[in-house]
Amino acid sequence: MCGTTLRTHAAWASQAGLHLRGSPARRGFGLRPCHRKVNRLALDGRRVIHDAPSGAIARECSMAATTENARPLDFVCFTLIIDDIVFPDGNTEMALLGGGGPQTLFGYQLSATRLREHPPKIGLFGGVGADLPAKVSQWFVEMDIDITGLYETPHPTPRAWQILEEDGRRTQVWRSEASDTLYGMLRPDLSLLPADYIPAHAYHVGVNPTNYNLQYLKDVKQLARGARGADDSDQTSRVGLLSIEPFVHAEEKLTPEELSNLCSVADVFTPNEYEAFSLVGPGTPLEVIDKIVEAGAQGLVVLRRGPEGSVAHDEATGETWQVPAVPESRVVDPTGCGNSYNGGFLGAWAGGASLVDAACWGAVAASFMLEVRGVPEPPLREMMEEADRRFQITRAGAKCLRPAR
Repeated sequence: MCGTTLRTHAAWASQAGLHLRGSPARRGFGLRPCHRKVNRLALDGRRVIHDAPSGAIARECSMAATTENARPLDFVCFTLIIDDIVFPDGNTEMALLGGGGPQTLFGYQLSATRLREHPPKIGLFGGVGADLPAKVSQWFVEMDIDITGLYETPHPTPRAWQILEEDGRRTQVWRSEASDTLYGMLRPDLSLLPADYIPAHAYHVGVNPTNYNLQYLKDVKQLARGARGADDSDQTSRVGLLSIEPFVHAEEKLTPEELSNLCSVADVFTPNEYEAFSLVGPGTPLEVIDKIVEAGAQGLVVLRRGPEGSVAHDEATGETWQVPAVPESRVVDPTGCGNSYNGGFLGAWAGGASLVDAACWGAVAASFMLEVRGVPEPPLREMMEEADRRFQITRAGAKCLRPAR
């Protein structure tokens, strides 16, 4: 997210990440075998009944899912929340699409559509209620985003106040009842994934670094690795990726082991500067990235710096680039800018772009998100000419901090 994310709802703070300290099994994170009927949303927004696939994530299951579908999804995100925004001047905007997943998908769709020969196949996974606004479903349809991964529960769609401050801080206060039920809708049992979401070419997950479920992340990574086929040992592969984004600063200092586990399980680790400082301490962008690598990061590290741009590092090659934010962007609502940056970066990187070009596309995607309340309105094709212009401006301002080894 752009700016500093604060969690002040104390009763829920410890449950805001992927892990509640205690028994993971009690909260349904284990991939228990199941075969059941679940209500999902069809591509046109209608509610239909699907079979939920088995929870087993062995390679045989992943490969079988691939053979049943001519082409697996390119990208899957988690989490949908309905945001009610309170702006610094006291004005409000109600019932906006949020949660991080839709914003990330927008960024991915923008860059991947521009750079690839074929339109990307992307989807969102999470629980919703029967109260999901029709305009939300319609946005996904018009953005050509698969929503069969959204399954209907008997509970209301997750909803929260997002309170914005002049200095960029954002405070989230849940309007939904804080409970394991709510948490399960935000990080659902992986056995509920539709068959064509297994394996996707890449998955993106937001975590609370203070409380994360390592096994859940490992399970998602194993799903991703199924897209690589027989050989999943290639650390430079752009297929089968797990991207991890801390969505809040660490409220407690992580042990070296906890930090190492978090950094090393990700193929792409993308904190903002404030979140990174809470993990490894303050420093210059290069110092912070080096600390994250020392902690265990083995793939890409992308440090998002809000209006200062970003710094992207590839540990495999040593290449590091500094990329500016898109200049003269009109600031309307910073909510979701970091998410859309991550999607723009991943869509370009997975499509074969260089490290610097991927970071520039991240900046471009973030700039579009910054200029609207909620998410940009379709059609996407009407943004492409302006996206190209913003990319060229951003690319011209990029600076190589370390060349490839």
